[in-house]
Amino acid sequence: MTFKELSIRMFKSNIRRYTLYFACSGFITMVLFLYLTLYTNKDFNNPYKVDSSISGNLFAPTLVLFIFATCFIIYAHNYFIKFRKKDFALFMIIGMTENDIRKIILLENIIIAIISVLVGLFLGTCLSKVFYFVVSQLANLKIDFSINLKSYLYTIVFLSLVNLIMILKSCIFIPLYQIINLLKAQHKADNNFSGNPFFGVLGVIFMLIPYIRVFDNRFSFSFFAVILINLIGLYLLISNLHWFIKKFFKSNSFDNLIWINNLKYSIGNSKKIIFSITALIASILYFISFSYSANESINNNIIIQNPYDLAYAEIYGKNEISEDTLNNTLKSNDVKVESINSLEIVVQGSTVMISDKSLNNLLGSNFNVERGKYICLLQINRNDGYVHNEQEIENYTINNTTYILQEKLEKILFNKIPILNNSHYLIFNQDDYKEIKSSVKSKYIGNVKFINFNDWTKTETVVNNLTDELENYNKINTKQFFGSTNDDRRQFKPVSKIIDYKLLKESSQFLTFLLCFVFILFFISSNLIIHFKLLTEFDNEKIKYEKLNKIGVLEKEISSNISKELSIIFLLPCILGTYLGTYCIYSKIASIGISNLHEIRYALITGVAYTVLELIFYLFYKKHYINLLLK
Repeated sequence: MTFKELSIRMFKSNIRRYTLYFACSGFITMVLFLYLTLYTNKDFNNPYKVDSSISGNLFAPTLVLFIFATCFIIYAHNYFIKFRKKDFALFMIIGMTENDIRKIILLENIIIAIISVLVGLFLGTCLSKVFYFVVSQLANLKIDFSINLKSYLYTIVFLSLVNLIMILKSCIFIPLYQIINLLKAQHKADNNFSGNPFFGVLGVIFMLIPYIRVFDNRFSFSFFAVILINLIGLYLLISNLHWFIKKFFKSNSFDNLIWINNLKYSIGNSKKIIFSITALIASILYFISFSYSANESINNNIIIQNPYDLAYAEIYGKNEISEDTLNNTLKSNDVKVESINSLEIVVQGSTVMISDKSLNNLLGSNFNVERGKYICLLQINRNDGYVHNEQEIENYTINNTTYILQEKLEKILFNKIPILNNSHYLIFNQDDYKEIKSSVKSKYIGNVKFINFNDWTKTETVVNNLTDELENYNKINTKQFFGSTNDDRRQFKPVSKIIDYKLLKESSQFLTFLLCFVFILFFISSNLIIHFKLLTEFDNEKIKYEKLNKIGVLEKEISSNISKELSIIFLLPCILGTYLGTYCIYSKIASIGISNLHEIRYALITGVAYTVLELIFYLFYKKHYINLLLK
């Protein structure tokens, strides 16, 4: 028999394992490719066609997807090799060398990798137009359907690297193979940190340590430290779960006796799967809960970020339309203008200077800045869920005069104009402001227009008309200020509640779609991982239960035992994942000082939904699996 003939016969005898391994690789290839087609789309990455607040939402799900794909491929490869070790042992018995075994591993894995990648790319190409259509409809994106060659290249390179590393790892460790260990490989459980009550108790302690700060504020942990401590504790707890179960379940019945005694092997053989799926569920709960919470808080954030319904800056000679033109542009049958106010400003580089008197007239406030000093205004909202690292200007020098910081003010007083968005706002005494104003060129002196309507939710048409009017004015009467027309248009456009609301809503819908897509992917993949494990162990399980049946164990008792083992694998990750995801969210909002607990509510809802879906799948799968074993 030639080596080629032997390889073909091996493939035929293990067709079930090959097919499942191939299906797993092809599935993950298809999903990666779909995301990368959008990630590499030129229109999608063009900030003038798709706002960065929308396109930026793709980064986190894609990163999570790549991490998941790496873990998924590593797991599938390791499990496949584990159940080929018995065959390798037989080959070594009949005289095969280590190099022959390497050839088998290389041939098998390279063929599977190439075919699965090609099939996954083909399926991804076929489904990409549907994927584009759904994304465009949900997020109201006006992007052309196109498949960039980079998406093929990135998918092939990434999967090739991961598969190559795994193949090389398997080939390198061949000299460590011993025939007796290879024969026992598929029956041997992973007992690292298992079977020791000390590690089980230590795991529980690790999971409880972060709660110390709930009772005593002197003890605190960073968000990442909380995650790390919980993950270590979770792994130790899962590894020694059989010890805890023994304490809660009595083994006085024969049914429980079989299950409990078999539990150590089952947990040892499944703990990595349970841990991985738990981490996946916790991750998706974390991202989805923040997505839904952001969607709920859109209206509130829009009002805070935009005190006025519409605003734009007249600066550098841009946007200086007449009052008559402005009034005519703002006329509409749907809404009425309630007020139009102006705030004079002086711009020097990244600094915007304002008079305290002008600001008081606009806001009805009572700012009183001393001569030679200024108030540093930071237009930030500390409760918006983002980390702000803006620092005040301690001293400011202009015209050989140094002004001293009087105080720092963190409050959003007016809309964030794009051309002034990265600026420091300094509020000066009226007399100091006049001296500064008299020393700068006229093009650096401008006005900010603030406009209010009786109903801002109906102002989209008015805002679009004003935007067009300002663009036409700038195009005809002024020179290009930035390097491109698109930059000029974006920096000098007006800002409004309605446009920000629409943008944030589209961004939230897009992120929700991505995360729901990942949610479905994780659900399918986690059950595919479990199915892969059970199918590769099916023959050994069948032999085990046949022997138990011969010594008098009834089919009813066997069915009960199988149901309990499957419930641990299918349902335990849902419970632990919901706990871990919920606590991660609590730690995150606690670390940034947010008192809103909507995120925790959404995490619990998502966790319950995932658990219900998993329970339904478990009930159907259990019935089918038990019938196959008892057949």
